[in-house]
Amino acid sequence: WIRGRIKNSSTLFSLAIALGLADPGKTFIPKEYRVYQKPYSPEIHEAWLVTAALLAKLKQEARSIGSDLLVFHVPGRASVYTQEWEQMKQHYAISAEGWHSEQVNLELGEVLARLEIEFLNPLKRFRQRAKDFPSDGDRLYFKGDGHWNRKGHRLAGEMLAETIVQSRFFQD
Repeated sequence: WIRGRIKNSSTLFSLAIALGLADPGKTFIPKEYRVYQKPYSPEIHEAWLVTAALLAKLKQEARSIGSDLLVFHVPGRASVYTQEWEQMKQHYAISAEGWHSEQVNLELGEVLARLEIEFLNPLKRFRQRAKDFPSDGDRLYFKGDGHWNRKGHRLAGEMLAETIVQSRFFQD
């Protein structure tokens, strides 16, 4: 368990290399980043099949109570900030071929289109806001992790509010 935790954390893995406890010749890419790679590993492929089945069931449940399902994707920080994607590729020696910062977004869009589920995709708007306000104080995510900060939550809330107001429920 501990070995797995160390391998899945770039900071801990780097520390293990510095302490002589891990082989510096081995580039380890954490599991959570493998979703950006195509073709998928069997594990990631299976995860997408499970995700699609869960979304289909969720759509069915929503319809059973007279609702529609709307999926809002939370883009990863490296998908929004291109310089972070480049740093991640460099850190893990990831080639440009076979890896794409929008892979999760694209796959989710395909799954939702196939299931005829509405998709609110914030990636372009998040990227634009990131370009408009590039300084650290204007970031949408906390610097130390992948969670939105106040500004990221505000932008997501604005997008959701716009979508709800423009929905068919408010068109009377």
